[in-house]
Amino acid sequence: MEFDRHDKVLEGEDGNTRMYRSKMLLTRAMRAVRSGSMSEAACTRGLVALDELCKELELFPHDIGPRAQSGESPATAEVSDGV
Repeated sequence: MEFDRHDKVLEGEDGNTRMYRSKMLLTRAMRAVRSGSMSEAACTRGLVALDELCKELELFPHDIGPRAQSGESPATAEVSDGV
């Protein structure tokens, strides 16, 4: 069986693509990086806030990709924190 690019669902029901959502999140995340890298206190607070945010966002069910169609919850998926 050959791979077909249509096997991956990269668009949600609302019409937003994963790339669009990533771009919007990255723009705001980089704003936090620029501000947080200017002092030790800001860096520490930024890291704590981002860790808390990631834990909260992992609770939302997926609506793009294979897990959206299979009904798999994000809690059952292993998530890397990039460290």
